[in-house]
Amino acid sequence: MARDNAGNESESSNTISVTTKKLKYCKSKGKNAAYEWIDYVRFGGMKNKTKSDGGYGNFTNKVANVERGTTNTIVISAEFRSLSYLEYWKVWIDFNQDGTFSDSEEVV
Repeated sequence: MARDNAGNESESSNTISVTTKKLKYCKSKGKNAAYEWIDYVRFGGMKNKTKSDGGYGNFTNKVANVERGTTNTIVISAEFRSLSYLEYWKVWIDFNQDGTFSDSEEVV
């Protein structure tokens, strides 16, 4: 038997039920992948190699496992149709899972 703080008794159980909310993010899109695109990302045990996908690929099924406050390496590479370009990257992680990417969640 299990007893709560109010003195109620019930059969004990090792099962709990948890309900999570589905997060909604803004729509993502790319402008043009005719000349360059991200072809590889590695982060937190996740690896994703891709080809040109018309500007945006949905890879939300990929999971990287990291903890806030720890140091992790992210590898991002670009592929080019002909000439290469100098690339700049920024990464945001929704650490608090509120569905938005705030400035404090920017990873440099």
